[in-house]
Amino acid sequence: MSGIDEMKTKKVRLARINRRRRLTPREVEVIEYRSSGFTTAEVGTILGISSNIVKSESGYAFKKLRASNLTQALMQCLKQGYFTINDLPQGGSNE
Repeated sequence: MSGIDEMKTKKVRLARINRRRRLTPREVEVIEYRSSGFTTAEVGTILGISSNIVKSESGYAFKKLRASNLTQALMQCLKQGYFTINDLPQGGSNE
C-alpha cells in the first residue's frame, strides 16, 4: 500500500471514530442541565424522559468524551465547542 493510500485509509478510520464519539443533541442537553446543578430527576422532568434515561445518556456522553465524572464531561464539552459557559441553563438545585 502506498503512502497516499495509507493516509486515505487513516483519514477514513479517524472520521468513523469521530462520528461515533460525537455527542447527540440529547446527550449535550443532559450534560448542560446536569452541569448547571439539576438532578437527574429534574432533568428527566424538564426533558420529558425518565431519570434512568438521563443516567444512560450521561453515561454514553461520558464514554464518548472519555470522562469519568461530570466535571470532566463539562470541561470536554466546553473544550470541544458543544456549548459555552453562558449557554448553561440557570436554576438547578445547587444554586
